[in-house]
Amino acid sequence: MMREILFRGKDINTNKWCYGGYVRKVLFKNTKDEKIRHYIFDGENAGPIVMHEVNPETVGQAIWLKDVNGNEIFEGDIVEEVKPEWDEPSRAVAVFEDNNFVFGYNTGAILSVEFFYNEIKIIGNIFDDEDLFEKISEQHKNEYYQEMKELHGDLESL
Repeated sequence: MMREILFRGKDINTNKWCYGGYVRKVLFKNTKDEKIRHYIFDGENAGPIVMHEVNPETVGQAIWLKDVNGNEIFEGDIVEEVKPEWDEPSRAVAVFEDNNFVFGYNTGAILSVEFFYNEIKIIGNIFDDEDLFEKISEQHKNEYYQEMKELHGDLESL
């Protein structure tokens, strides 16, 4: 059985998410007018293939894992534990690193998706929810600071 490789990206004209295959096209190759365009194409319909030019910074691949609601998780999605082991649920961002999909934390910790046992839900993404991403960053900085303080005492004296 083959796995479907699915991508998403934000259409440059409508700013809406598009889902499907991904194509990177070079126009006017080897000239001073060379341009690179990025497209998501929808080929699942019985009709013609629809190509959407997308912002390349928003292109992300599905990581072959779904959240508790059955939603496909993509690179750049922010996820949260449904049943946290601690008082506060852990939050992370789905990223592709070292040829592997992982959940990355701003503390530098990573967790491979293959070893992620807790149920998670998508709570946003780094493109549409910048404030949430910044809050996660601050949350992890504070958690990291607390852990270091517990291990090493008052960090201000270091």
